[in-house]
Amino acid sequence: MSLKAAGIIELPDSADTLFDHGAFDSKSRRVFVAHTARDRIEVIDRDGSCHLATLSGFPEAAGVVADEGHVLVTNRGAASLAWLSSADRGCVQVRHKRRYQSARVTRAPHAGKILQ
Repeated sequence: MSLKAAGIIELPDSADTLFDHGAFDSKSRRVFVAHTARDRIEVIDRDGSCHLATLSGFPEAAGVVADEGHVLVTNRGAASLAWLSSADRGCVQVRHKRRYQSARVTRAPHAGKILQ
């Protein structure tokens, strides 16, 4: 079975940049994409086919895996692994190495909801 393009989703500040892996989380119905050159993760609403949010603070984000509301991101620039939980509205919990911090979600201008 071959893949076919179903549409185009514009991502902010994406011209002349680099992306790496992306992952689909079936629980949140979101696609998380490593925006390597901008040190962030882009969040796409799969069902709404739109960019939903930008998460900053992921130095040279590279690999992304997702399952059951949990997302793991490898950061080449910091030699670290970040864990995200999409359970909180408008905020995700991020764990870099052994310390926790809260990361505010930057809304896309057209987004209706943030990480449910």
